[in-house]
Amino acid sequence: GIVRRQKEREKDKAEKTDKTDKAGDKDEAAGDGGAAAGADKAGDKDKDKDKEKEKEKEKEKAGEKEDGNKKKKSKKEREDKDKEALKPKPKSNVPLPKISEQFENEIREDIAKRVPLGRTSLPSICFYTLFHSHRRMNTAEISRDGSQVAAGFSDSSIRLWDLKKIAKSYEAAESSDTPSTSSAGASRSKRKVRAADDYKLLLGHSGPVYGLGFSPDNQFLLSCSEDSSARLWSTDTMTNVVAYKGHNYPVWDVAFSPLGFYFATASHDRTARLWGTASPSPLRIFAGHLSDVNKVCWHPNMNYLATGSADKTVRLWELHTGKCVRIFTYGGHTASVNALAISPDGRTLASAGDDKSIILWDLATSQKIKRFTGHTKAIYSLDFSMEGSLLASGSHDGTVRVWDVNNSSTPDLNGTLPDPAKAPAPSIASPPATVASTSTVTTTTAAPAPAPAAPSTSTSSDASLIGVGPTSTFFTKQTP
Repeated sequence: GIVRRQKEREKDKAEKTDKTDKAGDKDEAAGDGGAAAGADKAGDKDKDKDKEKEKEKEKEKAGEKEDGNKKKKSKKEREDKDKEALKPKPKSNVPLPKISEQFENEIREDIAKRVPLGRTSLPSICFYTLFHSHRRMNTAEISRDGSQVAAGFSDSSIRLWDLKKIAKSYEAAESSDTPSTSSAGASRSKRKVRAADDYKLLLGHSGPVYGLGFSPDNQFLLSCSEDSSARLWSTDTMTNVVAYKGHNYPVWDVAFSPLGFYFATASHDRTARLWGTASPSPLRIFAGHLSDVNKVCWHPNMNYLATGSADKTVRLWELHTGKCVRIFTYGGHTASVNALAISPDGRTLASAGDDKSIILWDLATSQKIKRFTGHTKAIYSLDFSMEGSLLASGSHDGTVRVWDVNNSSTPDLNGTLPDPAKAPAPSIASPPATVASTSTVTTTTAAPAPAPAAPSTSTSSDASLIGVGPTSTFFTKQTP
């Protein structure tokens, strides 16, 4: 029994030791696992830090790449801009027309003959009067070389006179009848009347003709009418070449460009339009006026077009874009604008209308330069002299006045006009210069009639009228 108890005790001890050993092993294993887990966690943190660093490096690299791309793009844009600037510009769809050698030679000869005009050397003036045209003639135009006169009538007809032919007929009539008898004088006058009646009749419009314009080479004639159309006529064959239709209402004015081919029209539909003689449809439509466009006028460089309207304003349009670049309103007209003219140097614009005044505008600043007053009725015609120092105006009051554009002195007006016979004659060496084509046209050339005594005239303080003063010339309408 004692031996058995000892063996049981030894077994219990052995079992206890085994248990303690196993518990120790478990603790050691748990300790080893915890340490491993801690090490794994630490490793994960280090890996996360490394990843963040890598991400930051990647971001920095991406930012550097973006900056590089931006710089490259900016360089490319600059290079593209430089290339575009170096590339030849595309041709405009409104190119300049070709000029013939003959026309160039005529321009050179004209420039060579130009002389400065002033009070001592006035231009030669030639009047043409149409008889028996009361309330039937609406417009008249003289060709640039003074060889032809055209007139538009209310019966939709156009009449064209060859002045050279008429002059030859006059000379023949004067030379044929040498005796100074009453019968000889009557025969001469009859021959002159027959010569004046020798005109070409152009028919095609279906309404009154309100505007005419010769081409610079005098080969063509433009006309506009109440029938909302413009027509191109050949002065060689006396036939209608093209009919231009695009306006919706009557067309009041038409004007050829300084070099031909292109022309502009003004209409009751409140628009002006740009046309090419080779195309029946308009190339540009200039819209912006609030009432009828009464007048169109070309700038000498052919890049701009001036328009005068019944809304009392004058606008300047750019042809290539069709946009309005100038509006002349401040201190301007108080009634409808009927006449426009641009100086040959392209710096000054003259406008006139129903308010009986003429205004000079600076095209660069749109500011008013001067105001001329003196006419007693509406003004319908304006034109600069070749060198731009004189301005001629034709009015419904029956007078044509020549103004000194450069002189700002005030003439002494006593209500009387000088006797044209006492005024100094222009220099004989000075060649004639065309100043204005007035609204009254004649088939006979004659010296201006003496002015009536004491007419009602006045001028502003910033304008000078050559037609009043000791060295003046004042022109009045001739009566049949």
